[in-house]
Amino acid sequence: MLVLRKILLCDYLYYFIFFLAFSFLFFKLNTEVITKNNDNYIEGIVTDLFISKDKVTLEVKGSNKVLCTYYDSLNENIKLGDKVKVIGEIDIPKKNTNPNLFNYQNYLKSKKIYYVMNADKIEKISSNKNIFYAIKNKIKNIIAHNKASNYLYLFILGDNRYVDSDIKSNYQNLGISHLFSISGMHISILSGIILLLLKKIHISENKRYLLTCLFISFYIFLVNFCPSALRSGIFFILLSINTIFYFNIKPINLLLLTTSIILFFNPYIIYNVGFLFSVVITASLILFSNLLNHYNNYVYKTLMTSFIAFLFSLPISLYNYYQVNILTIFYNLLFVPLVSIIIFPLSLLSFIIPIVSNVLIVLTSILEHLTSFLSLIDSNIIFNKPSLFIVFIYYLVIIIIFKYHKKVFIFLFILMLLIHYNYNVLFPKDYMLMIDVGQGDSILLHSSKYNALIDTGGKLQNSNISKSTLIPLFKSLGIRKIDYLFLTQGD
Repeated sequence: MLVLRKILLCDYLYYFIFFLAFSFLFFKLNTEVITKNNDNYIEGIVTDLFISKDKVTLEVKGSNKVLCTYYDSLNENIKLGDKVKVIGEIDIPKKNTNPNLFNYQNYLKSKKIYYVMNADKIEKISSNKNIFYAIKNKIKNIIAHNKASNYLYLFILGDNRYVDSDIKSNYQNLGISHLFSISGMHISILSGIILLLLKKIHISENKRYLLTCLFISFYIFLVNFCPSALRSGIFFILLSINTIFYFNIKPINLLLLTTSIILFFNPYIIYNVGFLFSVVITASLILFSNLLNHYNNYVYKTLMTSFIAFLFSLPISLYNYYQVNILTIFYNLLFVPLVSIIIFPLSLLSFIIPIVSNVLIVLTSILEHLTSFLSLIDSNIIFNKPSLFIVFIYYLVIIIIFKYHKKVFIFLFILMLLIHYNYNVLFPKDYMLMIDVGQGDSILLHSSKYNALIDTGGKLQNSNISKSTLIPLFKSLGIRKIDYLFLTQGD
């Protein structure tokens, strides 16, 4: 045991494992090719099911995991864990056809889904026989009959598809969307509650941690292996093992090990923004925990925590969303206690005692109205999409700022932001971009003096092309204003 403890206390062991994980990641991303599947059906287990007004979406796990879309109502009562046969055309998910925009194929790969299907027919072969899916079906059924079902789906199962898209957009614009995904906060609260209850009934420490780890493992399954929950769940389990056996492994090394395990399991999870936020913010709070512990005042400590999280998440936000809300630090100061101390625990209580959902509805309504009001304040600053090299430089400067507290590095960071913000002015270039907007046309003309757009693509299958394609594309290019708009067609 002493030899094992000595090995586990070696920092270089975790650096080496992390290096291997990233080497494996790099190898998989650059060598694996998904080939066309010529089958016209798939048989497998339903691992996820969502029924909306106009379609049914289900994930079916057979020899491969396929995301099936069915534009009709189901003739049979299909539940999670059921074995089904889905007939239709199997295809490889499409990549982004416009630069810098959302890559649907990579997003699905991060969920280990490599194929999509437009289903023509769905047949139920057999009912679920798995006890874990049976429990999940029972939980979903209880939530479905709750008045506050949309937020119970969100906070208990990590499913945000039941929350209005405009509300979700408001959360994202304010920079508080991380509060509404299953993350370290949720795992910490759940594990804390369970550990406390087990202690009250005089369960020994080792058994408390073992039972809590088993529950957390099952909870990760319940939330469909959500990346941020997977990270925080595995991290908690490793922390528990560290506590039980007194290994005294540094938390940052446990985080490196956690990240490495997940990357070996699914290297494509690197494409999931929630996973990146979860790992980077957790790492930053661990690395600078000594700085945070200097603050005894709750408000100051929370403000500094929010500030550190904001700075370390900034490069990821700029790389993926091309903008940052400068008031996010203060919004988190308001919403973190509201969600973590009141609304999330109240959601758990509403699941057990449905009448409590009346209070939850009032509070979430206040939350939605408050975020809608704050979204009217235009505090988002648009930057063009940085290269991975610039992202690396950002992190290098941020880490040095906190490590050495040198004012010169703070000045350097501000200078970087100013150069980045004014990139199009400092490095002007002229170009014409043909934008893929489906069946319509849209052309962007950019010069150092103006931006002109010829046509906007109109609407395609009830999708707002301006909102989903044009505006994100303009942001990624650092374009904050269209000077001229030419419309050649009425539609």
